[in-house]
Amino acid sequence: MRAEEASSDLERLRALFAAERTANFPEFTDVYCVDAADDVLARFARARRGDPDAALAFLREDYEWRKAEDAASLRSTPPADVLGQSPDVLAEYYRRRCVGLDSAGRLTFYQAYACCVVKKLKTVVPLENVVKYHAWEQERATAMLDALRSRNRGDGTMAVILDVAGMTIGKHINKDFIWLVKAIAAHDQSHYPERMGVTFIINAPGVFGLVWRTVRPFIDPATRDKIKIVTARTDWREEVRAALGDGVVERVEGGVDVDGDHARPPAAVAASLCASMVGRDSDESAGAATTPARPVSPPVEGALAPAPLERRSSSAELDELWPPDASPERPLEAPLLPLEVADDVKLEQMETGDAPPSEGSEEASAPKKPRPIRRFEVLALAQVLAAFVVAAVAAGVLLSKDAGAFTGTALLAAVLALPLTALGLRAVYRRDADAFVMYTFLQLGLVLALCFLSVASLTIAANGRVSATVRFHRASVGCACLVQLLTSSATTYSSFGVHALFGA
Repeated sequence: MRAEEASSDLERLRALFAAERTANFPEFTDVYCVDAADDVLARFARARRGDPDAALAFLREDYEWRKAEDAASLRSTPPADVLGQSPDVLAEYYRRRCVGLDSAGRLTFYQAYACCVVKKLKTVVPLENVVKYHAWEQERATAMLDALRSRNRGDGTMAVILDVAGMTIGKHINKDFIWLVKAIAAHDQSHYPERMGVTFIINAPGVFGLVWRTVRPFIDPATRDKIKIVTARTDWREEVRAALGDGVVERVEGGVDVDGDHARPPAAVAASLCASMVGRDSDESAGAATTPARPVSPPVEGALAPAPLERRSSSAELDELWPPDASPERPLEAPLLPLEVADDVKLEQMETGDAPPSEGSEEASAPKKPRPIRRFEVLALAQVLAAFVVAAVAAGVLLSKDAGAFTGTALLAAVLALPLTALGLRAVYRRDADAFVMYTFLQLGLVLALCFLSVASLTIAANGRVSATVRFHRASVGCACLVQLLTSSATTYSSFGVHALFGA
């Protein structure tokens, strides 16, 4: 049914496009560097499923942009002219490698973000130029995809592996990084629709949840479905191998870059990839005809692991890069489930790194709360118990003759901690980010008040000029307030983890 709807959308878009091609798209084939319009129309029809009019408007906007920016000329423009300096300066901060074709014949890229320290990058290259350079990379990749498609290889989409291992809030996540990621995502979404086949985000640490929630509202829902999150606690090799093939994992770990020098035209790179694929298919066909199938022997204990592949900066020997199990007709195995926008269970897995529970288990039927929320609940309970201790001590002192000025204030602070904790828990359970922000500010005020009460009471208790009874009462109140101060401070600190979880 979906294929029929897609075909219907394409037919309607063809009719709309033909009606105004002469008036609004006179240089279509030159602007898009294609011989026929069908592949381009099909991509835009899929990008605006069920709405050919919106697809045509989208196409018109992209056509005007490509013509105004002369995007087609990027395919033959040296990268140094785009960046404004040698692309070698990006090597320390921005690394993207083409690792050949996956098992479905799609062009595959690998990019590591651990080195992408944007606050340092912008001191070397203006961030606007980095976005332009990314546009150049995308245009070059698009040229290779079109060349592969003309040779009946792949489906015109690419596979991308983004390695976010080592990302931290202090080092990587700031307003410049967020701006750069948003700018690149907006550019790709506006001008390269339906070019992403699948994207694996591997080695995702807990901090990546904050980045993902910041960026994902700017990503089309259909595109989000193609993004697979693999946490740092999961072996990404198994997930990528199941979806993209063994060869991709080997080439990623071996540092292979089949287009590292950018010396050859994109069509020449695609032709080499296709030639290597044809040679590999022929060898496998001949081997299958002469060699009977045999079971794979288990690995011998103590055997040496194969040596890693050597790093290559060009594609001189591409016949070794196509995976042995590659075949154009081979279907993709089930990949890791995509992370949905409103899927709390998967959001929890991304934040905590927990593997998804198996079907039928008790854990699957009743998913655990995210770890930051569980921690907050425990500390909030401890704060309530400490408040009861302060209230009991303050009430006892108030009944004596030497109550003092700070005792009533301590009792008030203890009483206020109860509704304040209730406010925080209510905001958590209802996922009310605004109410939780209010709770955090009030909690900070309570911490400051308890800090003052503890110091003031213990200072009076240390004064030798007052009576022993007064010193005892002040010491009791001061110690009780100190206990509540510690639990309140811990609860306040844990609330920041909840803020990160909610994206507040």
